Amino acid sequence: SYVKLKPKSGKDVYDVLCSAHSRYNPGVTNRLIPGARYVTVLRNPVSHFASSWNYWHVSDHMRARHNLDIDMNAFLADPQKYEPMLTDSDRHLIYNSQSFDLGTTTRPTEDEVRQLLSTLMSFSMVLITEHMDESLVMMRRILCWEPKEILYLSLKVSAGGTRKKRELPEEQANAIRKFNYADTLIYQEMNRTLWRKIGTEIGFKAEVEEFRSQKALWAAKCKPWLHESEDRHRKVLQENRDLEKDGDERACRLMLLDSSGFVKFLKRSRGVREPECHTQGRPRTNIQFVKTHKTGSSTLTNIFHRFGLKHRLKFALPLDNLFFGWPSMSPSAVTRSIDTYKPGPYNLFVSAHSMYHAKEFNQLVPDPMTQRVTIIRNPVTHFRSSWLHWHVADHIK
Repeated sequence: SYVKLKPKSGKDVYDVLCSAHSRYNPGVTNRLIPGARYVTVLRNPVSHFASSWNYWHVSDHMRARHNLDIDMNAFLADPQKYEPMLTDSDRHLIYNSQSFDLGTTTRPTEDEVRQLLSTLMSFSMVLITEHMDESLVMMRRILCWEPKEILYLSLKVSAGGTRKKRELPEEQANAIRKFNYADTLIYQEMNRTLWRKIGTEIGFKAEVEEFRSQKALWAAKCKPWLHESEDRHRKVLQENRDLEKDGDERACRLMLLDSSGFVKFLKRSRGVREPECHTQGRPRTNIQFVKTHKTGSSTLTNIFHRFGLKHRLKFALPLDNLFFGWPSMSPSAVTRSIDTYKPGPYNLFVSAHSMYHAKEFNQLVPDPMTQRVTIIRNPVTHFRSSWLHWHVADHIK
């Protein structure tokens, strides 16, 4: 799943593998990067679970698949009851997910956890999220980097992330630690290891303080560009030839790129011209299209139909060829108007006009990764077009 760039030595080897999510597999990475230094980062499993639950919209997936409103509090009250209802992806992301990324299963045995700990002890550096600055200064020393090379601006911080976050009740925290037992063990041990290493370093506290001063300085320097989008940063970096190579603006825009944005930037800078799509050639195939009148929606419907034919997808089709219950506001009107030539669920709900009903649409196209699309038009031209197309003047006469 990696892009094969032209090798420097005639061999298919690289200097760095850090650009995307993968599971630890030394048999593969050692071939790509012989003699590599291994680095990873761990987070407190309690805050990690809460953050992952919200970030990956686990409640929405359970609602779509099982028609149940299960928030995080309800889940933690009885994890054994609700765990079987999770998607495989959600299970990989909230059940010992850090251990899973590091090569075990979501339910590793005691021996597997011990082996994982032994592996982590052999890494050059295991950073701890809650002590990111200290971790980075330690990594800088181990890898012999320059202080400016570890500067960063916080990325993917949730709304209100600068405020002190509410801690979960201890009962819930213990529930998380119980089913995330592997993540809890490796986090606690590697956190202790970090602080043991720090305790042997000379001048460490002073360097951390200086590092934080430099971070604050650069946060102020970068403020003019903080509000700009990922695409804007990449466009400026790729197309603005007047940007100073070592100037503040370039440094700020580079620090403001997240991993996906940086990958796109690196690909473009190295001549990779493949389409920018994070699914890497695997298009989204589950779509709900809310068709609106006189907006160009027939053109879109034609595009969706051709896409569905190409990929042999399963369409929800209307009995009368025109409407999915429109203009009825009754949710059941949607399901009554489906031609049951094939029973659901479906990949595409795109073929006719309907009133939007989220619950019914999600039952017909229940995949958690379903894409929802509609189209709107300037109301002035929309009114004129509708007046003429529907012969409203004739109806008034």
